[in-house]
Amino acid sequence: MNKFLLIILSMTLIYSCTSDENGNDDNIRDERYVVADYIQDTDFLYDLTVNENGDAFYYTEDGGGIESQSLKMINNNGNKKSLLTINHKNEMFSGLAYFKNNELLLLKNSMKKSTHEIVLKYNYKSNTSTKYKIPYYGNPSIFERGMRSLSAHNNDNILIFDYSLKTIRDYSLKSRTSKLILPADSFTEITDIKTYNNTIYIVDNSILKKITKSQSNEYEVSNLSAPSLKIGDMTIDELGIVYVHVYEKGIFKLNNNKLEKYLTGELWVSEDFNHIISDFKSFNDIEIIKDILFISDGRRLIKISNYKDKFFK
Repeated sequence: MNKFLLIILSMTLIYSCTSDENGNDDNIRDERYVVADYIQDTDFLYDLTVNENGDAFYYTEDGGGIESQSLKMINNNGNKKSLLTINHKNEMFSGLAYFKNNELLLLKNSMKKSTHEIVLKYNYKSNTSTKYKIPYYGNPSIFERGMRSLSAHNNDNILIFDYSLKTIRDYSLKSRTSKLILPADSFTEITDIKTYNNTIYIVDNSILKKITKSQSNEYEVSNLSAPSLKIGDMTIDELGIVYVHVYEKGIFKLNNNKLEKYLTGELWVSEDFNHIISDFKSFNDIEIIKDILFISDGRRLIKISNYKDKFFK
């Protein structure tokens, strides 16, 4: 493992990070240096999502995660603003996804015993929202219940991981009803859900999985990664290509149902007088929209336009 790098660029010392001894950075330019559109401080960032215009959305924990959570936006030009705040005494955000037409999907879990959870369809342009109550099946205890990770699905449906049932619910925003796509206890802990056309991709217990419909119209699950690769965040570009962050490795790309190294090794990035020397394995949140790469280490969000031209030979 390389020694920690200490560098002073301009007047600012940002930080250094060890490089991945298993990283394969043959596909990155030798100087490993790119200029970012912005490097924006985000406090503690959770559930990064972006829209088609390159605006980024996420929520943070305020007051050390004890007091409240805030939904925030960084627009295409790097300007940050707060959109919503909720009090931790009553509820907490547990999922965020972009829907369509300036709308976000926000999953809110009650901090008290409840028979349902809430999904907000929130329009960040008009600052208006529609509330949907999603009831639990049965009466799970406060330790067993919880709905986490959600994704837009088709035109007016959303997919939600129901922790109490350990499966995925397909919820219709029109009829306000849901159905299970697979029996209870089909999964362990889904931390990410994404869809492309009729294919569902999930990260379940750090394993990348694909869910498809068979000719008999039943859902089938297949594993796309080995347990030795610990999958974190996932994103899908406009062509349907899946990218994942692998802990202690970097960003991998799905090719013919197999993961291959995509962006690994050291990264030097700058924006004005803000400079970062790091490693792709340090960025646990990723999003790709068109040819724009968004990466975050949990405290900063970096936007890099035309990233393929900048990173690949």
